[in-house]
Amino acid sequence: MVEPSGRGAPGHAAPVGPGGLDALRATARAIRSARRTVVVGSGDGAGPAQALGRLGPVLGHDVRLALGSSTAQAVHISQLQAGDCLVVLGVRPPARGLRGLTRLGRERGATVCVLTEPRSSRLAEDAHHVVVTPVEGFRDGPSRTAMAAAVQGILAELAGTDPAHAFGAVRQVWDDLGVVDDRP
Repeated sequence: MVEPSGRGAPGHAAPVGPGGLDALRATARAIRSARRTVVVGSGDGAGPAQALGRLGPVLGHDVRLALGSSTAQAVHISQLQAGDCLVVLGVRPPARGLRGLTRLGRERGATVCVLTEPRSSRLAEDAHHVVVTPVEGFRDGPSRTAMAAAVQGILAELAGTDPAHAFGAVRQVWDDLGVVDDRP
């Protein structure tokens, strides 16, 4: 759960507390209203980025996953413009290239949404919306649980009140093509 921290740009959040869905919902609104969304992640942020990049289009949004080298990610981000959205998923320490990519998205006019930890992450400097996702795991190992949960929350917001309808059109295409086998 996240709560507004009162510091930085609107939509910034701190790790715990009531009423803390503002940044998460703002991120979903940015994706929903965007012409196109590019999702980038590095390190432990790449796994949750894949979930958003795969399920965003299934829910009817133009969401493109850009993983891999910073140079490949930069190509995708350089095509963004006003009316687009960039979602950046990065954990500590953020890759140096990810900071530049976040800045590039802002410079291109995209709405920049960042899922990161800690709140003081330099990735937040160029973000319109920041969801802080703690990464403390067991024995000093990182955990992606909070970031994955935040991505699921964003996807739930994108699905709206009728997720069956949101998945329906894609499911129909899959059924028509026979690409999914539901038999036990």
